Amino acid sequence: MELLFLDKNFNVVKIIDTFMSFSWTRKYYDVGNFTIEIGLDDFLELKKNKCKYIYCKDFRETAVIESYKNSFDIQNINITLSGNFLEKKLEDRIIPVTNTFSGTSEEIARKIVEDFCINCDNPLFNGKLRLGQLKGLGSKTSYQSTGKDIKTILYDLFKNDELTFNIDYDYINNLFYFNVWKGLDRTDKQTRNSWVVFSENFENIKKENYSYDESKYKNYVYVAGEGKAQNRVVVEIDKVQEGEERQELYIDARDLRQEENMTDAQYRETLKERGLEKLQEYNKVEIAEFDIDTNSNLEYRKDFDLGDLAMYKSERLDINLDNRIVQISHVFNGSEENVEVIFGEDYYLKGVI
Repeated sequence: MELLFLDKNFNVVKIIDTFMSFSWTRKYYDVGNFTIEIGLDDFLELKKNKCKYIYCKDFRETAVIESYKNSFDIQNINITLSGNFLEKKLEDRIIPVTNTFSGTSEEIARKIVEDFCINCDNPLFNGKLRLGQLKGLGSKTSYQSTGKDIKTILYDLFKNDELTFNIDYDYINNLFYFNVWKGLDRTDKQTRNSWVVFSENFENIKKENYSYDESKYKNYVYVAGEGKAQNRVVVEIDKVQEGEERQELYIDARDLRQEENMTDAQYRETLKERGLEKLQEYNKVEIAEFDIDTNSNLEYRKDFDLGDLAMYKSERLDINLDNRIVQISHVFNGSEENVEVIFGEDYYLKGVI
C-alpha cells in the first residue's frame, strides 16, 4: 500500500509503502482518524518538508497530520503520526449569528457549506472546495443555528435521516468535493442489494462482543420555545413504540427564535428538529463489535462497506439485529491486516410523529 505524504499545498513530499504499524479508522457519524508508525529517517524528511496530509488511492478519505510522538528501544527510534480526516476542517468554520434554513437535510447542508466554506471571505482549501452532485437525500425540515461549527451542525442535521458526508479529494485535479451520501440497505427486507449477515454460525466474524443499554432511553419529548407560561410555544414529539411505556423528556429551546419572515409552521418545525437532535442523546444503545474473518464469505468493499445497513445474528444470545455499520478500522501490523467493525451506535427506533 502506497501512502502519499503531501505538504500544505497538497504537493507530494514523499511516498511511503513500508511502516511498522498503521491504522485507518473510518466513521459514519463522526470524523475518522489514523495512526502510523514510521522510522526516524522518514519522519525527519517529512518534518523538513512540512508534511501536512496523507493521501492513499485505496481509501476514500484523506488524512490531516495533527500530532506525533516518539518511541524507541535499544536499536530503533520510531515516530507515531496521528490525526483526523479532512472532514474535521469544517470545524474551523462557525455560523456566528442566528441563521435559519429550510429544505431537505441535504439541501440545507449544501447551502451551509456554500455560504460559510465556499462563497465566503476565507474559503476552505484555498478556494478549491466544490459541491458534489445533489442526490435528493433527506427529509424536509427547518434548522436554526447560532455559534456552532459547521462539522457539528452537519452531523446533528444528518443523524435523523441516517445520512453522512465526506470531503472527497480529487488528487488528479487538486480539487475537493463536499458529498452527502447514505450507505446501502443490505438487509433481507429489500431485494435491490445483496444481503449481508454477520454471524458466528456463518463463520465470518470473530472476537464477538455485544452490549445493550436503555438506562437513558426517552421516547416522548416536549420542546419549549418562545413565550411565557400558557403562551409558550411547545412542540410534542411522540416516538413511543407499540408495547412501550411512555418516557418523557423536556427540552428548553428558548434560544430558538421565530424570525420576522418565519411562519408558525416553520418555527414549530425548527423546534421539532431541535427535539429530534437532542433525542439522539437518549436512545437505546445497542452495539455489536467484532473482527471480520478476512477468509470468510464476505469481502470488504465488495459485499459490504461503511454505512451499509446489514444484519447481525447471535444464535447463542437469540439476537437478530438490523443496524448500520458505523465504524470500520484497518489495522496493519507488519504484513498482517485486520478489519474491525462496529455495528450500530445509539440505536434509534423510528416511529411516526
